[in-house]
Amino acid sequence: ARGSGIDTITLSEDGTGAFTGTTSKAAVNGVATFNDISYPVAHTINVTASATGLTSTSAFAVSVTAGAVSYLKVTAASGTVTAGGSLELAVTAYDSNNNVATGYTGNKSLTFSGLANAPDGTAPTAEAVNFGTAATIAFTNGASNANAATLIAYKAEVASLDVTDGTVNSTGNIAYDLDLTVNAAAAS
Repeated sequence: ARGSGIDTITLSEDGTGAFTGTTSKAAVNGVATFNDISYPVAHTINVTASATGLTSTSAFAVSVTAGAVSYLKVTAASGTVTAGGSLELAVTAYDSNNNVATGYTGNKSLTFSGLANAPDGTAPTAEAVNFGTAATIAFTNGASNANAATLIAYKAEVASLDVTDGTVNSTGNIAYDLDLTVNAAAAS
């Protein structure tokens, strides 16, 4: 930010988050450099520089993008499924500020865990791949594609379903996994 005869310049924003870092800096020869500011919410904000004696304070638009993926979260339309039935899972990648990590795109090798094998040994599956073995799940802009992660559970139980890509996972917080109830199938 630049101003003539200005001692201190302050930045402000109109978004839903708040700047972190130093938002007021001393001006040297009318120039203040803001090099330690971050903003936690990914969207476009309008930034304004202000100072006593500053004649023009036009806002300028800044696009804040999500950071690198920090964790995965697995969800479903329901937390209940019948043994042998299917349930569509949704996996979403988030950055450390809880923004969807839109750069997490393409085919990802995800390993699901948390559900037990049925008494006859049949393993739960995601996309027809046994839990504990990586399944290929397609992502667009940080979210798994529709119908890209179909779960079939075979043992009646209450469990927490987790997912990992080998680097990031859903195990860091109980809010990131899917609490799932698998009900027994009707006797045949």
